[in-house]
Amino acid sequence: MASRMFEPARALEVIAPKYGSAYRIGGRLVLTCAHLVAEVGSGYQVRSKPNFTDLEAKVVWKAKQADVALLELPATIEPCEAVVFGELPLGKTGEKLEFQLYGWPQWGRTNREGDRTAAGGRQIEGIIYLADTSPDGLLVLEPQRLPAGRSLDGSEWEGTSGAAVLCHGLVVAVQRQHQNPDRPASLEAELLSQIYGDEQWGILLKAHNINPQPESLGSGTQPALEVVKPRKLTRAKQLELEYRKTALIDCERDYKAVTEQLRVEGDAPRQNQLREQLKLLGRDMEALEQQIRDLEDGDES
Repeated sequence: MASRMFEPARALEVIAPKYGSAYRIGGRLVLTCAHLVAEVGSGYQVRSKPNFTDLEAKVVWKAKQADVALLELPATIEPCEAVVFGELPLGKTGEKLEFQLYGWPQWGRTNREGDRTAAGGRQIEGIIYLADTSPDGLLVLEPQRLPAGRSLDGSEWEGTSGAAVLCHGLVVAVQRQHQNPDRPASLEAELLSQIYGDEQWGILLKAHNINPQPESLGSGTQPALEVVKPRKLTRAKQLELEYRKTALIDCERDYKAVTEQLRVEGDAPRQNQLREQLKLLGRDMEALEQQIRDLEDGDES
């Protein structure tokens, strides 16, 4: 019997040679991103979330047209129940879906002595607005659990690439990138619908007793999609929304300017002042983003 639920225990931490996340999809197969792995046949070290055991996995397939790959765990590992794959609708009438994923983001790490850190897994939930578009043809994710601040070097979401994205218990995508490090509330994932017709993908899944045929979200067997009905804002709310959006743009501009100052500043006390300024700006931006979401969603509190 196939599993139609989000199961964090299936998540794997990809340790080396590159760092990221993965998800067991059935048998001994593991779903992840192609950009994390090398050529087919190469070995990768992964870690199981439930018992933190290091395992040796092998790359058995990489998509040619998408950032998707499959790893295979050794024969000594007990096979797991198959997942069910899903296909998203087009979203012509403003539908939105809840999603879940499990990964190891940079913001979940714990500081140790010296410069060492230890990874911490995080369950991430959020919303997919089906009408949203990406210039790279990716699935736009709006996570609701966010890092407290913004990283000065790279993205606080680093480490979540390869995490499976599930909607209503169906696996629909793989987290690929954080396209704008200045905005933590937006991620982009690779849709699996691009590879459902791949012959080798289907052969490998069937060899591990996994049904390669996806189910359509929004069909009679799945929960109905939530339709976002257009909502009229009062004039006062419209003005407040415009003010918050303008303030957010100003904050983002100031954040970039201070970040550039910090990069060239040689005086240590001044560097500390700039870092504190960045923390305050980061908090202001997060507060403004939440206020904008509340206004757009109709939260009158």
